[in-house]
Amino acid sequence: MSFTQDDVNKLAHLARIALNETSNEEHSFEHSIAEDLNKILRLVSEISEINTDNIEPMQHSQSYAQRMRPDAVTEPDVRTEMQRLVPENAVAAGLYLVPVVKE
Repeated sequence: MSFTQDDVNKLAHLARIALNETSNEEHSFEHSIAEDLNKILRLVSEISEINTDNIEPMQHSQSYAQRMRPDAVTEPDVRTEMQRLVPENAVAAGLYLVPVVKE
């Protein structure tokens, strides 16, 4: 696949980017963008041809281990106390009841 000037114009329209042609150069600005996009596609194609069968995937570019904290409750459970503050018809099965909102 290669990008044409029409492809660049369509992408610019979708991205809401205004492209202006340069009159001083022999190639238009859009043509330069198409060339750059084609170079990127060729690079991606070259990278995808590399054999990575015996390479283990990396989790991170650095070999740092994530510090883990103990999975322990640090805050007291105050749900029951908070639900005592609202009217009884606004709580059911430990959940707060809210009015239905219709648009």
